[in-house]
Amino acid sequence: MIYQRFTFEINDPLPSFRPFCELSSFQCEKISPIEMAIEQIKKKSDELLQEAQKFAVGEGNINQFQMMLNGTIDAAVNGGTAKLRETFLDGDFAETKPTIFRSV
Repeated sequence: MIYQRFTFEINDPLPSFRPFCELSSFQCEKISPIEMAIEQIKKKSDELLQEAQKFAVGEGNINQFQMMLNGTIDAAVNGGTAKLRETFLDGDFAETKPTIFRSV
Protein backbone atom coordinates (compact mmCIF):
# COMPACT_ATOMS: atom_id res chain seq x y z
CA MET A 1 0.00 0.00 0.00
CA ILE A 2 1.33 3.40 -0.95
CA TYR A 3 -0.08 6.58 0.53
CA GLN A 4 -0.38 9.73 -1.52
CA ARG A 5 -0.34 13.31 -0.26
CA PHE A 6 -1.86 15.89 -2.58
CA THR A 7 -1.02 19.58 -2.35
CA PHE A 8 -3.04 22.17 -4.23
CA GLU A 9 -2.22 25.87 -4.49
CA ILE A 10 -4.78 28.34 -5.72
CA ASN A 11 -4.54 31.92 -6.92
CA ASP A 12 -7.31 33.35 -4.72
CA PRO A 13 -7.45 33.53 -0.93
CA LEU A 14 -10.00 31.41 0.95
CA PRO A 15 -12.81 31.79 1.78
CA SER A 16 -13.92 33.10 -1.58
CA PHE A 17 -17.25 34.11 -3.08
CA ARG A 18 -16.32 32.41 -6.33
CA PRO A 19 -17.79 28.95 -6.98
CA PHE A 20 -14.33 27.63 -7.98
CA CYS A 21 -10.70 28.72 -7.79
CA GLU A 22 -8.04 28.34 -10.43
CA LEU A 23 -5.14 26.06 -9.50
CA SER A 24 -1.70 27.61 -9.67
CA SER A 25 0.09 24.35 -8.84
CA PHE A 26 -0.60 20.73 -8.00
CA GLN A 27 1.73 18.20 -6.36
CA CYS A 28 1.39 14.50 -5.54
CA GLU A 29 3.85 12.92 -3.11
CA LYS A 30 4.03 9.15 -2.67
CA ILE A 31 4.64 7.99 0.91
CA SER A 32 5.58 4.47 1.96
CA PRO A 33 3.67 2.85 4.83
CA ILE A 34 6.67 3.08 7.17
CA GLU A 35 7.12 6.78 6.42
CA MET A 36 3.41 7.33 7.14
CA ALA A 37 3.71 5.38 10.40
CA ILE A 38 6.74 7.45 11.43
CA GLU A 39 4.86 10.69 10.68
CA GLN A 40 1.87 9.53 12.73
CA ILE A 41 4.04 8.51 15.69
CA LYS A 42 5.89 11.85 15.61
CA LYS A 43 2.58 13.73 15.45
CA LYS A 44 1.19 11.79 18.43
CA SER A 45 4.43 12.35 20.36
CA ASP A 46 4.13 16.10 19.77
CA GLU A 47 0.50 16.06 20.96
CA LEU A 48 1.48 14.17 24.12
CA LEU A 49 4.36 16.58 24.78
CA GLN A 50 2.07 19.61 24.43
CA GLU A 51 -0.48 18.07 26.80
CA ALA A 52 2.26 17.16 29.29
CA GLN A 53 3.58 20.73 29.20
CA LYS A 54 0.08 22.08 29.87
CA PHE A 55 -0.29 19.71 32.80
CA ALA A 56 3.15 20.66 34.16
CA VAL A 57 2.16 24.33 34.48
CA GLY A 58 -1.25 23.51 35.93
CA GLU A 59 -3.33 24.24 32.82
CA GLY A 60 -3.97 20.69 31.66
CA ASN A 61 -6.68 18.22 32.56
CA ILE A 62 -5.30 15.03 34.13
CA ASN A 63 -8.19 12.92 32.83
CA GLN A 64 -7.65 14.05 29.25
CA PHE A 65 -3.90 13.45 29.55
CA GLN A 66 -4.48 10.00 30.99
CA MET A 67 -6.90 9.10 28.17
CA MET A 68 -4.36 10.25 25.60
CA LEU A 69 -1.65 8.13 27.19
CA ASN A 70 -3.87 5.06 27.44
CA GLY A 71 -4.97 5.43 23.84
CA THR A 72 -1.36 5.70 22.71
CA ILE A 73 0.19 3.00 24.85
CA ASP A 74 -2.66 0.52 24.46
CA ALA A 75 -3.65 1.41 20.89
CA ALA A 76 -5.69 -1.50 19.60
CA VAL A 77 -6.75 0.09 16.32
CA ASN A 78 -5.22 -1.82 13.40
CA GLY A 79 -3.10 -3.78 15.86
CA GLY A 80 -1.52 -0.68 17.41
CA THR A 81 2.17 -0.04 17.84
CA ALA A 82 2.85 -3.75 18.40
CA LYS A 83 1.69 -4.45 14.83
CA LEU A 84 3.98 -1.70 13.50
CA ARG A 85 6.93 -3.17 15.40
CA GLU A 86 6.11 -6.69 14.18
CA THR A 87 5.78 -5.54 10.58
CA PHE A 88 8.73 -3.17 10.25
CA LEU A 89 11.26 -4.05 12.94
CA ASP A 90 11.01 -7.82 13.33
CA GLY A 91 11.52 -10.43 10.66
CA ASP A 92 13.07 -9.81 7.27
CA PHE A 93 11.90 -6.24 6.57
CA ALA A 94 15.40 -4.82 7.16
CA GLU A 95 16.90 -7.27 4.68
CA THR A 96 14.27 -6.91 1.97
CA LYS A 97 13.89 -3.11 2.13
CA PRO A 98 17.18 -1.65 3.44
CA THR A 99 16.64 1.89 2.09
CA ILE A 100 13.28 2.25 3.85
CA PHE A 101 14.55 0.52 7.01
CA ARG A 102 17.22 3.22 7.45
CA SER A 103 14.48 5.83 7.92
CA VAL A 104 13.09 3.86 10.86
